[in-house]
Amino acid sequence: MALPHFDLPERDIPLQLIWPVAGNPVAMLSFETPQQWRAFVAEMALDPAIPDPTRLKFERALKLFLLGWLDADLMKGAELIEVVPPSWTGLRLS
Repeated sequence: MALPHFDLPERDIPLQLIWPVAGNPVAMLSFETPQQWRAFVAEMALDPAIPDPTRLKFERALKLFLLGWLDADLMKGAELIEVVPPSWTGLRLS
Protein backbone atom coordinates (compact mmCIF):
# COMPACT_ATOMS: atom_id res chain seq x y z
CA MET A 1 0.00 0.00 0.00
CA ALA A 2 1.23 3.45 -0.80
CA LEU A 3 0.41 5.94 1.91
CA PRO A 4 -0.73 9.32 0.63
CA HIS A 5 2.23 11.60 0.20
CA PHE A 6 1.90 14.90 1.97
CA ASP A 7 4.44 16.74 4.05
CA LEU A 8 4.28 16.14 7.76
CA PRO A 9 5.89 18.96 9.75
CA GLU A 10 8.68 18.42 12.22
CA ARG A 11 7.61 18.19 15.88
CA ASP A 12 9.10 20.00 18.85
CA ILE A 13 8.96 16.82 20.90
CA PRO A 14 9.07 13.18 19.72
CA LEU A 15 5.83 11.28 19.25
CA GLN A 16 5.77 8.52 21.85
CA LEU A 17 3.56 5.48 21.56
CA ILE A 18 3.07 2.40 23.68
CA TRP A 19 3.23 -0.48 21.22
CA PRO A 20 3.88 -4.22 21.52
CA VAL A 21 7.25 -5.49 20.30
CA ALA A 22 8.88 -8.91 20.55
CA GLY A 23 9.45 -9.64 24.22
CA ASN A 24 7.68 -6.52 25.50
CA PRO A 25 3.92 -6.03 25.06
CA VAL A 26 4.11 -2.46 26.42
CA ALA A 27 7.24 -1.02 24.81
CA MET A 28 7.53 2.76 24.56
CA LEU A 29 8.39 3.69 20.98
CA SER A 30 9.65 7.15 20.14
CA PHE A 31 9.53 8.79 16.70
CA GLU A 32 11.67 11.88 16.22
CA THR A 33 11.04 12.58 12.54
CA PRO A 34 8.06 12.37 10.19
CA GLN A 35 10.06 9.93 8.06
CA GLN A 36 10.41 7.51 10.99
CA TRP A 37 6.67 7.75 11.65
CA ARG A 38 5.74 7.23 7.98
CA ALA A 39 7.99 4.14 7.78
CA PHE A 40 6.43 2.72 10.97
CA VAL A 41 2.89 3.20 9.66
CA ALA A 42 3.80 1.79 6.22
CA GLU A 43 5.08 -1.42 7.86
CA MET A 44 1.53 -2.12 9.08
CA ALA A 45 0.12 -2.44 5.54
CA LEU A 46 -1.75 -5.65 4.78
CA ASP A 47 -0.76 -8.12 2.09
CA PRO A 48 -2.42 -7.30 -1.27
CA ALA A 49 -3.90 -10.82 -1.26
CA ILE A 50 -6.26 -9.82 1.57
CA PRO A 51 -9.78 -9.30 0.15
CA ASP A 52 -10.49 -5.72 -0.89
CA PRO A 53 -13.24 -4.86 1.63
CA THR A 54 -10.96 -5.74 4.55
CA ARG A 55 -7.76 -4.35 3.06
CA LEU A 56 -9.31 -1.05 1.94
CA LYS A 57 -10.91 -0.46 5.33
CA PHE A 58 -7.54 -1.07 6.98
CA GLU A 59 -5.83 1.31 4.52
CA ARG A 60 -8.28 4.06 5.48
CA ALA A 61 -7.41 3.45 9.11
CA LEU A 62 -3.69 3.67 8.30
CA LYS A 63 -4.21 7.07 6.68
CA LEU A 64 -5.75 8.33 9.92
CA PHE A 65 -2.94 6.71 11.88
CA LEU A 66 -0.41 8.56 9.71
CA LEU A 67 -2.19 11.83 10.50
CA GLY A 68 -1.74 10.95 14.17
CA TRP A 69 1.62 12.68 13.74
CA LEU A 70 -0.34 15.95 13.68
CA ASP A 71 -2.90 15.09 16.35
CA ALA A 72 -2.62 11.91 18.41
CA ASP A 73 -6.41 11.80 18.84
CA LEU A 74 -6.68 10.72 15.20
CA MET A 75 -5.00 7.43 16.13
CA LYS A 76 -8.05 6.58 18.26
CA GLY A 77 -10.26 7.19 15.24
CA ALA A 78 -8.11 4.80 13.24
CA GLU A 79 -8.48 2.14 15.93
CA LEU A 80 -12.26 2.59 15.94
CA ILE A 81 -12.44 2.10 12.16
CA GLU A 82 -10.87 -1.31 12.64
CA VAL A 83 -13.08 -2.53 15.48
CA VAL A 84 -16.51 -1.42 14.24
CA PRO A 85 -18.26 -4.45 12.71
CA PRO A 86 -19.51 -3.94 9.13
CA SER A 87 -23.07 -4.61 10.34
CA TRP A 88 -22.91 -1.37 12.39
CA THR A 89 -22.01 0.68 9.33
CA GLY A 90 -24.54 -0.84 6.97
CA LEU A 91 -21.81 -2.32 4.76
CA ARG A 92 -22.36 -5.67 3.12
CA LEU A 93 -19.20 -7.66 2.57
CA SER A 94 -20.77 -10.45 0.53
